[in-house]
Amino acid sequence: MFPLPSLPLVPKLHRFLEPEQAKTLALVFGIALLVQAFLPWGWTFINIGAGTIWPLIVGAGFVALSFVPGLADQLKPNLFFLIVAGSGALGVLWSFAGSGLPIPVPLGAFYTGGFGLIGVATAITGLFLWARNGYQQLYWTLVLSGLAGLFFALVIPMGGGFPLANIFTQIGGGGMLTVSGIFGCVLSLGYIGLIVLLVLNVFLKKEEADREQVERHGNVLFVATLLFPVVQGLISLKLAPFFLHVMIISGCFLYLTIWGLVCFFEAKARGENLLQL
Repeated sequence: MFPLPSLPLVPKLHRFLEPEQAKTLALVFGIALLVQAFLPWGWTFINIGAGTIWPLIVGAGFVALSFVPGLADQLKPNLFFLIVAGSGALGVLWSFAGSGLPIPVPLGAFYTGGFGLIGVATAITGLFLWARNGYQQLYWTLVLSGLAGLFFALVIPMGGGFPLANIFTQIGGGGMLTVSGIFGCVLSLGYIGLIVLLVLNVFLKKEEADREQVERHGNVLFVATLLFPVVQGLISLKLAPFFLHVMIISGCFLYLTIWGLVCFFEAKARGENLLQL
């Protein structure tokens, strides 16, 4: 109906998901999660709170596994996979704990935490599995679960007012805050537009959906989840440090969760159990 066009700058993330990547992901994301703690939070360099302690724990643990001689080699491959993937999944769940920052979570970015981030992770997992292996009822159900999570993120208040209304009420404050709010409103509505296209082009068509459209929607949704908050942050330099942390923390945990789920379901289809230690 309204096919998503090809976007050459969007990476083909769905092609690079294998269990053997556990050590590489632990190294890269461990360093990223530790480094982000020393980037400016706006008022302090390290802000410890309910929402920030888990990234520090995971970052330190991953770096230890990567650099302490012989430590990673003592773990069975399946256990190492479970540690890396499980840390990502817990990070997505931990987003319910809040940001722990002196600057509030962006009102319109309903997809960066809580039900929204869980919904994004589940929907993209289903889309990546669908793009890699073709249509299956399980993959469609995962997309359905992800869409339900995003819907809940829009209609269930999480301490900051009604999320759907917040998309519009973020406009205000005068000066650059108003400009940033306008951009935030446009980006949030654009994100909702991507969800609508996903429903029309993939979800409702089920087995008749074009696999190329399935692939595009999965990759674009991942990039938009991380890029949109950064674009809004660049408009308002005061909020830019916070949005940078949102991108790093959400990006690390989101990718690890998707990678872990895709690897698990594909291994299960081959008769393997990655959870067997």
